[in-house]
Amino acid sequence: MLHAAGINKATQFDWLDKPDPNAVAKAETLLRSLGALANDNAGGLTDVGRAMLRLPMHPRRAPGMIVEASRRDCINEAALCAAFMGGRNILIRSARDDKNVQAAREPFLDGADSDFEV
Repeated sequence: MLHAAGINKATQFDWLDKPDPNAVAKAETLLRSLGALANDNAGGLTDVGRAMLRLPMHPRRAPGMIVEASRRDCINEAALCAAFMGGRNILIRSARDDKNVQAAREPFLDGADSDFEV
């Protein structure tokens, strides 16, 4: 997001809590490898990077799933997959589960009546 604001060097930003320089370097390396940042010295955002900014997901998922899916005309399917990957399992048992909760889960645990794996 700093790059979108025209701040291409994290060291130039007036942080409340300054991040570890190694962590910043690793993050920028990741964004360059994903095509979000230009490889030149300016290090500005690419078209892929601007598209990624509009997506509320981890940068590793954004270019591969959503940006590329829009190029291949399967954005709805990719968005559904990304949503499933970003969510938590609603059927994970917690220590406070009682017999009623377990009984309510039973119909979803057996059978092959769904395309979605539980």
